[in-house]
Amino acid sequence: RWRMTTLAVFKLLTTPLLIWAATRAARRWGPFVGGGIAGLPVISGPASVFITAEQGTAFSAAASYSALLGIGVTCFYCLAYAWTARRHGWPLCLLAAFAAFLIMGEAVRFLPHSLALACAVGAAGPPLILRLMPPMPEDQPSNRPRRAWLLPVQMALGGLAVWALTTASAALGAAWSGLLMVFPVMVSVMTPFAHASGGPRAAMLTLRGLMAGFTGGSSFTICIACLLERLGPLPCYALATAASLATSFAVSLICLRKTPRTEGVTGKQTGATAQ
Repeated sequence: RWRMTTLAVFKLLTTPLLIWAATRAARRWGPFVGGGIAGLPVISGPASVFITAEQGTAFSAAASYSALLGIGVTCFYCLAYAWTARRHGWPLCLLAAFAAFLIMGEAVRFLPHSLALACAVGAAGPPLILRLMPPMPEDQPSNRPRRAWLLPVQMALGGLAVWALTTASAALGAAWSGLLMVFPVMVSVMTPFAHASGGPRAAMLTLRGLMAGFTGGSSFTICIACLLERLGPLPCYALATAASLATSFAVSLICLRKTPRTEGVTGKQTGATAQ
């Protein structure tokens, strides 16, 4: 109970700050960059360190198992949003994404308990979803003025979502608790705002950036799950952080090179900066 409460407070305070940083990055460098920052293990990483310090390496390594499955489930959440965004607005897209998360979350509970399988799900999920993303829609530049109150609203919604998920997980059992701990709060806050202000293209660029960031999150979690008990906390977290940044950076470069400049990777080329 104490661990869960302290972790919830940590996420409750950290999530709004990360939403602020990712949104500012999206305004300056475009929704792809903002999504990439949001996809990095900037919440799950410190949370893992906290769990290790309080519960030990064995507990933390075991918790990474559910986190790896959660990465795979979140990938389908993003895919459902992206395909729905081609024809519909953000409310219906969000409903479709939530439905995909619940369906896939229930499905992975029936997988055999295998660390190798969980690592495969976590590692293959982001690049697979990048390949399955729909074609980029036509640009729909937005001339809406930037509203100062939107960012505080995003931050407040992120904190509220963390509180709601933490409260729900306590009543849903261990399996769903593990999945809800990696629920895509950042995705659920940033993508609809990008969609509403910049259109489907801005939403998809955000989601593509998130997938690139998730490759780093997957690398981090795999290192913790497989090496924490062998290497010890300090060497393992150093290696996991390096692997996360290197993987995310490499995948982001590949994605950017395959994305024409006319597709609005930078904030000046899309309406996503109107957030």
